[in-house]
Amino acid sequence: MTADKSTTGGLVIFFTAVVVTVLLYFPALDSAFILDDRAGLEDLSEIPARGYAFYLLGSNAGPTGRPVSLLTFAAQASAWPDNPFAFKSVNLALHVLNGCLIFFLAWLLLQKSGIAAGHTRAFAAAVAALWLIHPIHAGTVLYVVQRMTLLSSTFILTAILVFILLADKTRQYATGKRLLFISLPIYLITILAVYSKEIGILVPFYCLAIYFSLKVPRESGHDSLMLYAVLGLPVLILAGYLVFGIDLSGGYRFRTFSMGERLMTQANILIDYIYSIILPRPDIYTLFHDNYPVARGLFEPARTFFCILAILVTVIIVIIKRSDHALVCFSVL
Repeated sequence: MTADKSTTGGLVIFFTAVVVTVLLYFPALDSAFILDDRAGLEDLSEIPARGYAFYLLGSNAGPTGRPVSLLTFAAQASAWPDNPFAFKSVNLALHVLNGCLIFFLAWLLLQKSGIAAGHTRAFAAAVAALWLIHPIHAGTVLYVVQRMTLLSSTFILTAILVFILLADKTRQYATGKRLLFISLPIYLITILAVYSKEIGILVPFYCLAIYFSLKVPRESGHDSLMLYAVLGLPVLILAGYLVFGIDLSGGYRFRTFSMGERLMTQANILIDYIYSIILPRPDIYTLFHDNYPVARGLFEPARTFFCILAILVTVIIVIIKRSDHALVCFSVL
């Protein structure tokens, strides 16, 4: 396949996926508000009397208050509470936008990974198409308050793209100046991501994974240490906050499980997520998982130990083999 044909084929695949995605979601856009939608949006009706500041700054939606996400809800205050279609249409638009960002991100990463240039656009389009139409996203797109996740993902993907592009565009600058040009936009976009939803703090982790596995950008030893320091700073701040700035155990006093038991259970959940992505089944994408078994110990249930072991062994193997299988290493990390 020539480069021109690959480019055309890739664009056809991607735009077809966008159209199919919209057609699949459209019949459900007028479905009712559910669960946390009411609690998260009910104060929209107070905006005419109490102003936007009351809504944006008075929220308890997570540790940050998530004002960036709330700003998008406030812009649609006139549609509350009778027009769920308006809110879910914006969610769908964000999902499609994220699909576009996935397409460009996959294309850039595939170019960096050594895959033949004639195939990168088509492969990236296939990745984005699978991401757009995968049923695992339905519970996010059609659940209005999950716009916080969608919007944070938009900023996360944007930050990663900016990181890769600036790494290439600033090569002519001295190390200190270059790292400044790279880090400032990343930090600013990360702040927007975090104030959309706290998962935005993952931006430096993703950038570190890209740099560690694909060596984007490629640097000398000194520059490499500097880049690790720049990307590692938010990670250290997060670690300090988790250790010294918040009582992580406080929220578990009224739960039927401890923080340790929750973390062990997450190993099982991670494997289940991977399984549900690779082998989609409609019955596993519901909003309720109330009967999910809590891991009370490494062998209670027994799969807990094997899930933790599988995760650790996989990570260790890809780190050791990252030079030979960089793209696989990046995917796992």
